[in-house]
Amino acid sequence: MEKRAGSIDILRGAAVIMMVFSGMIPFAGTLPVWMYHAQVPPPAHHFNPNLAGLTWVDLVFPFFLFSMGAVVPFALPSKLAVVGVLKTVQQTLFRSLKLLVFAVVTWQFHPWRCDKTLGDFAPFVGILTYIGFFLTFIKLKNIDNSKNLKINILGWFLIISAGIIIALSGKKINPAENDAIIRVLANVYFVGIGIWILTRNNWALRIGIALVFLTQYLGGSTEGTWMRWLWKLSDPWNLTSLMLLKYLLIFIPGTLIGDILSEKTPHSDNFSQKIPENVENTEGSLFSFLIAFGLTSTTLVGLLSRQVEATFGIVLLFLAAAFSWIFLRKNTPQNRHLWTIGALLLVAGFCAEPFQGGIKKDNATLSYFLITSGLATFWLWSLHIFTAKPRAFFLSKIVEPIRLTGQNPLMAYAMAGFLIVPLMTITHFNTLFNDSTLLGVLKAVFITGSMVALTAFFSKKKIFWKL
Repeated sequence: MEKRAGSIDILRGAAVIMMVFSGMIPFAGTLPVWMYHAQVPPPAHHFNPNLAGLTWVDLVFPFFLFSMGAVVPFALPSKLAVVGVLKTVQQTLFRSLKLLVFAVVTWQFHPWRCDKTLGDFAPFVGILTYIGFFLTFIKLKNIDNSKNLKINILGWFLIISAGIIIALSGKKINPAENDAIIRVLANVYFVGIGIWILTRNNWALRIGIALVFLTQYLGGSTEGTWMRWLWKLSDPWNLTSLMLLKYLLIFIPGTLIGDILSEKTPHSDNFSQKIPENVENTEGSLFSFLIAFGLTSTTLVGLLSRQVEATFGIVLLFLAAAFSWIFLRKNTPQNRHLWTIGALLLVAGFCAEPFQGGIKKDNATLSYFLITSGLATFWLWSLHIFTAKPRAFFLSKIVEPIRLTGQNPLMAYAMAGFLIVPLMTITHFNTLFNDSTLLGVLKAVFITGSMVALTAFFSKKKIFWKL
C-alpha cells in the first residue's frame, strides 16, 4: 500500500462502494429507516425537507467530495512543476467540462431511464455506452499518446452512437436532467483547484476564502435578497451555478487535510523534520479506528434519533480520549494537526446543529458540511495510521480492493448501472433475487461486490479512467 495517499484512496473507494450499494438496496419500505437517506424514509420514500437527521447513506457524497479535496496536494504539485499554472488551470477546466458531459450522459443514457422507449434493447445500449466510456477515458501507459487518442476517439464514437439510438427511439435528451452528484463535483472541482493553487502556500488566505463562501451560502439561503438572486443564477440547463459552490465548504477542509497528509504545510516543507526519532508512526491503528468508528456511529444514531445534546456529550468524550493519546504522549505533528482540525469541525457542526431546523442533507445545512467534514477527517487520520504499516495480513487483504476501487472512482461509479445490472437483465440472472427483501439485499451485495472485483482487477492492470 502507498504510505499516505493510500488512506485517501481507501476513503474514496469506501464512499463509491457505499454509493453503489445504497442505490441497489430494495426500497418500498422493506428496510429500516437508517438504510436510506434520512429525508427519504420508508415506506413511501417521499422527500421531506423538514426531516432532520443523518444516516450512513448521507455520508457517502461528502466523504467522496472530501477525499477529492484531500488528494489535490498529492496530484497537483508535480503537474504544476511540469506544465505550469496556466496549463494546469486549462486542463482542470477541460476535465470539469468532461465531467459535466459525463453527468448528462450517465443520467440520460441510463438503461433504467431508457426502458420505456428502448424496451428490452435498453440493457444493450447501456453496455454500449459503458464500453464507450471505457475507451473514452482510459489512459494506457504502454502505448504512445497518438494511439491512445485514437482509442479515446473510438469511445466518443460509441457514446454518440448510443445517443443516436436513444434519440431515434423517441426519448428526448435534455441536458437539464443530469446526475446531480457529478454536476456538483464538476463545479466544485474547477473552483476548488483554483483556490488551492492560489493558496497552496497560504492557509490563512484559503480559510479566508472558505469564510467568503460560507457567507455566500448564508446570504444565498435568505429569500428575497440580492444574494439569493445571484446564488440562483445558472446556465439554461443548470449545469453550472453559484449555488453548487456551497460544497466547497467540504472540499476546502479536505485540501487542508491533504496538505497535512502529504507532509506539506505553508509553515513547514516537510513534517518528518519535526517527528522525533523514537516515535512509532504506525502506533495506535486499533485505537484510531475505534475513535473514528465511535464518533461516526454515535453521531449517526444520535442525530437520527434527535438526541442531539446527549450525542454531543458522547462525541466530546471520544474527542477527549483521542486528545489524551495524541497530545499527552509523544506523537507525530500530523496526528496533532488532524485531531485539531477534525475536533474543531465536529464541535462547530454540533453547535450549528439547531440552526436551520437541524442537520439535513437537502437542502444542505451548515451543520451537515461541518459534521461530515469532521468525521471524514478522523477516518483519514485512522486510515493514514493503518496504511503506513497494516497491522494484520487479513485486514490488508480486505482493504486492498477498497483502495484499488478508490483509484478508479469513475469506472466504479458507472459500472453497476451500465454494465453489471444490464448483463444480469440480459441473462435473467436478476430474477433469482426478486422473491424477498433478503434476496434483494443479497442482490445489492452481489452487484456491489462484482463492481469492486472488476474495478480492482483493472486497477491492478494499471488501466485507469482519466478525464
